[in-house]
Amino acid sequence: NGTSTTAPGGLTSRITINGGAVTFSLLALGFNGISGFNNFNARPSCDINAGTLTISSYCNIAEARGATAALNINGGYVRVNGKHSTGTPAGILLGGPSSAGNGTMNIGGTGVVYCANTVALCTSANATGTLSLNGGTLTASNIVRHTTGTATLRFNGGTFQPLTHGLTLTNLTAAYVSTNGALIETSLANGYTVAQNLLHEPALGAAADGGLVKLGTNSLSL
Repeated sequence: NGTSTTAPGGLTSRITINGGAVTFSLLALGFNGISGFNNFNARPSCDINAGTLTISSYCNIAEARGATAALNINGGYVRVNGKHSTGTPAGILLGGPSSAGNGTMNIGGTGVVYCANTVALCTSANATGTLSLNGGTLTASNIVRHTTGTATLRFNGGTFQPLTHGLTLTNLTAAYVSTNGALIETSLANGYTVAQNLLHEPALGAAADGGLVKLGTNSLSL
């Protein structure tokens, strides 16, 4: 995508999946692996509208400084089987870990994401990671913040289904609840705890948000 000199404002390269089955060993959006390549400003996007995307190892969204990247799941099924490393045991990484990128994952419509390990928001200092659950379902071990960057979670009708017993949602920069609510389904993880403050979405103003809805068997603690 070039730099702020060769491509002012950044250019968007795009992967679109509208059906069928695709398997990647690794998906990295916004990776700058060229030594001395300064002012990097890639704006890549991956859009899944139908079909199946399987990632054998892990998925980095906005891996490097200067990148702004998005993974948008509007339909279909995404499965991430592996993890980045022992030190960063995340299957999906939004912002980092190479350096401080700005990564976003949006799940909406009928989209389903299965991540065998954690979804990590900001995995490099000063990175930004934003996860928006606008519909569909995210199944993952947990949602975590790895570093001192900005980690934002937005609930608006999508369902989060934790995979691992006894874990806690905590330490994010902010978690907001919008009109359609925060849905947490605990049938796969007994004893899941939400210690993170769930805040009213500022964009709603005085309008009511959808609150917290607990689904499934097993316990959810606040």
